[in-house]
Amino acid sequence: MELNGLLPFTHWHWLTIGLLLMGGELVVPGIFLFWEGLGAVLTGLLLFLFPDLGWKTQVVAFAFFSSVCTAGNVIYTHRRKLASEGATLNARSSQYVGRSADLIEPIHDGVGAVRIDDTRWRVEGPDLPEGTRVRIVGAKGATLLVEPEGKES
Repeated sequence: MELNGLLPFTHWHWLTIGLLLMGGELVVPGIFLFWEGLGAVLTGLLLFLFPDLGWKTQVVAFAFFSSVCTAGNVIYTHRRKLASEGATLNARSSQYVGRSADLIEPIHDGVGAVRIDDTRWRVEGPDLPEGTRVRIVGAKGATLLVEPEGKES
């Protein structure tokens, strides 16, 4: 039984479906509809280049393109998990590693304080006098770990 007469999809149908799916991503966020939509757009482009493709080939092409796009997205996003703002979102003290500041309280018995922006931070490091420029080399909870600036680790 031949169904070509029942499904006369042209490239415009696939492009429209693709754009609707991609637009649906705005309403239903989750980045899944986008890749299905991209698969439909690619199927439409394939049908534009080869207009005599049957409906079975179109469905297979759509399934293939959608799968490849979705798999590509999964691979890309998993490889891209690198240090970002989100990694230090709930560890504010970690955001200051690498910055320099002046001691507002001397480090005595390994404990002192610095002011960064408008916040006073407890620091741990070697004993140093007030006013010494220190570099933040790490964080332990809400305590910054410092060393005198210019000292190489």
